[in-house]
Amino acid sequence: MKCFKTEKGKATLRIQHALMRSLRGYLDSREFLELRPPIIGPSTDPGIRGAGRATFDYYGSRFCIMSSMILYKQAALTGFDRIYSFSPCVRLEPPCSSTSHRHLAEFVQVDLEAAHATCEEIMELGEGMLATACSEISRYCGPDLAILGRHLRNPKNTLP
Repeated sequence: MKCFKTEKGKATLRIQHALMRSLRGYLDSREFLELRPPIIGPSTDPGIRGAGRATFDYYGSRFCIMSSMILYKQAALTGFDRIYSFSPCVRLEPPCSSTSHRHLAEFVQVDLEAAHATCEEIMELGEGMLATACSEISRYCGPDLAILGRHLRNPKNTLP
């Protein structure tokens, strides 16, 4: 639990908090509904590209630790047009992935869906999310970025 005691660890956690707050605010202001999908269930994403599934016995039934919220996202779209979640995921990558330093066994992703949106609308949404997050982190987390030796540049929107 070193991250709670070191200045770098605390800076990282404050930036993570600011990022999630920024993304929530951005999506909430665009009438997205935040979902809280389950972390365990009887099934998970069938297409996790070679990664294993973490399964366990849950009172006599086989349960999985979620590798994606796609099943719940698809079900939610039957009742809501715009949804998002900070989705915790576990993926047991093949052993060769462990040396690439590009794969995490456990991570949280922002997962969203907008029914009936065009590709351009989704790209614009993504660019806006990124620009807003960078701007807010730069504004509110300057000392934390300095502790980590980082500087954020605000990206320019590329869509016309």
